Amino acid sequence: MNALLVCIAEGEMLVQRAALDLMVSYIGLSEKFLGQQEKEVLVQACFHLLLKKEYQLTRRIYTFLFGPPDAEGKYNISEDTESALQIMEKSFYRLLVEE
Repeated sequence: MNALLVCIAEGEMLVQRAALDLMVSYIGLSEKFLGQQEKEVLVQACFHLLLKKEYQLTRRIYTFLFGPPDAEGKYNISEDTESALQIMEKSFYRLLVEE
């Protein structure tokens, strides 16, 4: 967990992309082995990366949060992503309160 956070906070974009690829491939928000607080911390780190406005990072973050896009390139929010939305809401609130 700490290694992922360090990689995401790293200034090198290739390291950030690799960390996000790992998260997309093996660490979904629906996985049970991560606790609620750990998921929120990961999402907070992803929110910080969205500020860079880098397409490749943004695409990977959206895939991590919402799952893969459909054929039209749109991300569908369904009942499967309901828990992810709650995690994002809590993470965003914590960002606003803490910073």
